[in-house]
Amino acid sequence: MASTSIRGVAKTPDFREEGDAFVASIPAAGFETRQLEVEVAGHTVTVRGRGSGRSFGRELHLPADADPDDLTATLAHGALQLRARQEPPLRRPVPIEIGGTLINAEAAPS
Repeated sequence: MASTSIRGVAKTPDFREEGDAFVASIPAAGFETRQLEVEVAGHTVTVRGRGSGRSFGRELHLPADADPDDLTATLAHGALQLRARQEPPLRRPVPIEIGGTLINAEAAPS
């Protein structure tokens, strides 16, 4: 997987879809939970690991339909797994104006 550096943080292709969630796995072998930091700003997730004379950083981007408030992180078997619930798409009818009259988009003739 190719990565590029942005302000000292590696940027990588990110989450994969698994059922009703998006999941990313970051190698973190040798790190303990207290040595890892996960921050969320909007749909950008920054992960940093510091300890034992080494460090790493990753910047990941949640898909638009992921819920950043539902992000969880689990450290197991040398990997940090990030998981965010997938939100159903927001759908609503959009009124259409015809000759000055508004019509509900669902009821509009095709």
